Formats: sequence, C-alpha cells, structure tokens
Amino acid sequence: MPSLSLATMPRGYAQHADTDLAVFIRRKSFAIFELTTKKVWITNTIPERLVEIHLGMANFFKFGIHALTFDETKV
Repeated sequence: MPSLSLATMPRGYAQHADTDLAVFIRRKSFAIFELTTKKVWITNTIPERLVEIHLGMANFFKFGIHALTFDETKV
C-alpha cells in the first residue's frame, strides 16, 4: 500500500522539518469531513451545512493555493 506521506519535506519547506507542522506538510492529500446526524439529511439541510463547512475551510484552501503557486525565486 502506498504511503500517505512524503518521505522528506517538499522543496522549500526544509526549515520546517523539526516543527509540529512537519507531519502535515509532508502529507500527500487531505480529506475534510464532519459527522452528521440523521436529522440533517431528513430535514434537507445538508446543502447548507456543506456550504458552511466549505466556507469554514477557506483559510486552509488559501494556504494550499499559496503553497502550490509559491515561487521561491521571488523571495
């Protein structure tokens, strides 16, 4: 089974290898989930809840976009 994490820090992140964030920086993917109740589905409020979850993760998405478009030659 393939590993869920990179063996080493990605290029440009070596200075974070000894921090608490290293385990997250080396991850190959992330999944966002929330346990829901039956009531959310029965009352058909799941679409609104999904939008709330998405909006709540905006900072995480912004970080990912920044990390993917970061150009270390401009630092």
